[in-house]
Amino acid sequence: MLLDTNSSFKITLDSGKDEFKKVFNSRNLAKYQTVYNFGFITDEKDTKVLVYFDGQDITQKFSGRGLVSEKETISFQYNNVSYPQNSLIDRASNNPSVYDLTNRNYLWYEKNYYTYDAFDRATIEKTEFYEIKKDAAGIAVSGKTQANTIDYAQFEYKSGTLVFNTYNSHDKVTSKVTYDFSVDKATGKEGYYFKTVENNQYSAIDIEKLEVTTKDEFEINNDESTVESEFIGLFNKSTRNASEESRFNELKAQILWKIENNDDEFAKAVNADETNGGLINKDVSISGLTAEQSAIFSAIFNAKIAGSEYASFALFSEMLGGAENNMLSTDASITGLTALEAKDFIELHNKMACGQIIELIESEKYESLKQKITENADKTYADLKKLIIAQIRNNAGTFNQVIGAQNGKLAQGLDIPGIDGHNALLKTVSESNIDFELKLRNEEEVKTIFAGREVTENLGFDYKYRILHSITTDYESVDSKNRAVVDEAGNVSSGELEKTTGHEDYNTNFSFSGSSREATSYNFEYAQNTRKYTNGQTEYKSVNLHGYVMQSLVTEFELTGSGNNPLSGYTKECTKSTYTRYYNYDTKGNAHDSISDVYQIEDSTFKLEDFNIGDNLDKAFALINSPLLDHISGTETHTSIFDYKGHALNQNIKEYYISHGTGDEITQVKVAGSETLLNIDPGKKHYVNEKIIKNTYNERGFLSEKDTFTYNYEYLNRSGDSLNNLNSYKKQGLERELILNKEFDLRGNVLLSDTKNYKMREIASDIYADGLDAVGNMAENEFIYKEGKETFTTYDFRDRAVTELSLDYKLNERGKKEFLEGIKVENTYSGNKLVMKKSVDFKIMDSSFGYLTSSARKEKFEKGEGILSRKLNIVNNLKFDQDNASVIVDEIWDLKYNLDTPLVGFANGTINDSDFYKSSGTIQYKADFTSRGDAKNAFVLNYSYNDSGNIVISKGEILNKRYNASSGNLLQTNSSEVKLNENIKLGTAFNFDVTNINNFYLDNLLSPNEFLKATVSSKFKA
Repeated sequence: MLLDTNSSFKITLDSGKDEFKKVFNSRNLAKYQTVYNFGFITDEKDTKVLVYFDGQDITQKFSGRGLVSEKETISFQYNNVSYPQNSLIDRASNNPSVYDLTNRNYLWYEKNYYTYDAFDRATIEKTEFYEIKKDAAGIAVSGKTQANTIDYAQFEYKSGTLVFNTYNSHDKVTSKVTYDFSVDKATGKEGYYFKTVENNQYSAIDIEKLEVTTKDEFEINNDESTVESEFIGLFNKSTRNASEESRFNELKAQILWKIENNDDEFAKAVNADETNGGLINKDVSISGLTAEQSAIFSAIFNAKIAGSEYASFALFSEMLGGAENNMLSTDASITGLTALEAKDFIELHNKMACGQIIELIESEKYESLKQKITENADKTYADLKKLIIAQIRNNAGTFNQVIGAQNGKLAQGLDIPGIDGHNALLKTVSESNIDFELKLRNEEEVKTIFAGREVTENLGFDYKYRILHSITTDYESVDSKNRAVVDEAGNVSSGELEKTTGHEDYNTNFSFSGSSREATSYNFEYAQNTRKYTNGQTEYKSVNLHGYVMQSLVTEFELTGSGNNPLSGYTKECTKSTYTRYYNYDTKGNAHDSISDVYQIEDSTFKLEDFNIGDNLDKAFALINSPLLDHISGTETHTSIFDYKGHALNQNIKEYYISHGTGDEITQVKVAGSETLLNIDPGKKHYVNEKIIKNTYNERGFLSEKDTFTYNYEYLNRSGDSLNNLNSYKKQGLERELILNKEFDLRGNVLLSDTKNYKMREIASDIYADGLDAVGNMAENEFIYKEGKETFTTYDFRDRAVTELSLDYKLNERGKKEFLEGIKVENTYSGNKLVMKKSVDFKIMDSSFGYLTSSARKEKFEKGEGILSRKLNIVNNLKFDQDNASVIVDEIWDLKYNLDTPLVGFANGTINDSDFYKSSGTIQYKADFTSRGDAKNAFVLNYSYNDSGNIVISKGEILNKRYNASSGNLLQTNSSEVKLNENIKLGTAFNFDVTNINNFYLDNLLSPNEFLKATVSSKFKA
């Protein structure tokens, strides 16, 4: 076919790859292959540049039939090598050149193993993932030898999958069973946690049409009590056979690893758990250490661990040999410092101990010297900890003592350190994949718990069998405590499943790689087995040769209506659009850089259909220039490391706003080093803050730790500075939040967390550290741990928080947690809406809370010990405008007393309404919500209960608020007080439901004559 050169059709280079192969087998498959991927990126000047961004070295081994039996793929990235580049490959040998090897940055490699049936179909596929190791500072090593070739020793076997496929007579996969594993750090064995079963149903008429996919997910879980009971039984045996001894050593290795690597478990092992105030007592003898070593270790442990990385001045002083008043002897020898440095340090330290204010330059000097001391202490601590762990590992008596054995025996039911609720099924090296699958399917040996089902019905196809229309529905067990029992064929043998949520999808405008470039999703939920659509989004996206999204425009909308057809039974209202550009993809399809701009849609008549976009993506992306879209904010995100599952581990997120200036609204920014606020012209981009995030995931892929450092940007306002240039800003540390998720349910919901809040170190009176070191990098030691909260949460089958208990604490001068107050929240949902929230805040009167374990603290609360309830707050959300509560009854109940003794307010930890009496409340009518859910207009009626228990409405308030479109900050409040000429009495049995409350103020105040019943007076708050 000839291409019509006069047509408007044009071909442009978007992306591609260079491939070099050599050594072919009988099936013409290459044993060695090097791939270089290239595509467009945008440089710092927002100019598109064509570069090589990553590649792979692939080595394959073949079976006797010429099929791939093993495949190794080494992935690497470039720092944007320009395209074209003839220096990457040695054309004579088809080997990577020295130039190529020098420029490579290795990330990971993976190995694949395949087993085939008689029809050459892969029935078993195993993938092993190897991740590059990191140094002590968390920085990835090079992964290279001195010759710049890959160094396998610098990679760590981390995780993988084991897949079993079943085919029909047309070679289509009808069943796919996938087992996910992580390599157990204690034993080095593969630990299996998850099982996913996909059953595919193809059309009987057209064998290419995949009509239905049912995906069931299971947790492979050896629960804590079962594994503890197993270990106790093995431990108490006088003799163990070879198999029992192997299993005993597996569990012992896991216990030892947990003690070594978990601060809480190690603290217990050295008698410094929370029941001892988190400290090791003076003069204690620690197994594996001499008396002198014990004293040194105890002092460092107390300052470093109990004192939150030397943040406690008192414990740090003790470590240095200070007196009770924290003063140091003037001739003290400070390990890590020279004699001259020690003299200067002691002088500054003693000034601070006396409460004297030191100058900024003195503070910086003190912190610099302190860092030398703590670095030396860290090394000593690590060396001594190794001796302690070696003693526990190698000395049976010490190990028995640590795990709680008495006279060489363990009592059944004992809580064994290091064995928790996430115990994987370990695969031995000698077990074949087939033998191991038989074990995995043995219900008597392996416990699997049904987690959920997803059913996708494909309803429309194009001529290439690409899916145009589909409906995906999620199912859950009706009884969340006694989950349904489901087999691999999808049959429910016990219990019952119900539909919960889902989405209906329409796809069109496909790329050459088969990716949909226009997709619309309609989200729905089920209530009483009736489907109701709630919201959705339309996404336009451009993709490269590999199917990676280069840019996307996502427009979100709300749906109002009823029925099973979102296209005809519902009204769509667009709320906002997000335009995102993605850069620097790795070989797993993770974008390491992205820029997202958020646009607010205020016009309720805005419809994408009105723009006749069709297949023209340029038209779609040009929507951001429409006057109907208001650019309000954005983010620039850089992710330096992803794990195998695609979780972002290290992220840097910069947030910016677009200034607005409607009416008397003026956007202002703070000028660095002054109290000056600079007015900004409308439409200007200005940076606001930066978040540096470090995420840690456990073996099951659950987020176990999230560490967030927040910096504010202050504009320098120098000659030549520009608001959209980061170099024109000064970074100032604001806060740090460290969330430690300690316990999870089987679905990954956090049951227990400890949130630690850090503030900036005060370096002089009202002068705070900026959180940066001398070269501008993050300085963790300038964020000081001050307070936090411990949170216990339970969930419903949709993973929503049902109850939440938060216990707030502050740290005293010795770094000890002092629990002061808390709050208990109980939520009730209808569909996907929160319809009632009950909460009781209370004071903690018992100082022993700080000396208990987390579980003991919770138990003490549930018994009602050591707490004083304040009030009960019940919020009923009676009506909604989309996701926002628009009619609300907010009621306060006061605590009852029995004579002079306050009642508890709880029964076994559950809020007890009968311990409170109704006091007062408000009826709130809200309207005209912002995209962040803030109501611009509200009418509030205040009521109270009189001595007779009657509800009395005496006054009200009309509120009109204006918010900054970019930041969401409240700019102005106009308040009009409504004074009733006569009170409205509702009696004692008034029913606060939506029928009685809806438009109550219209019915009772403003008709027939508003001035008969109310007088309105205005106030202004800015």
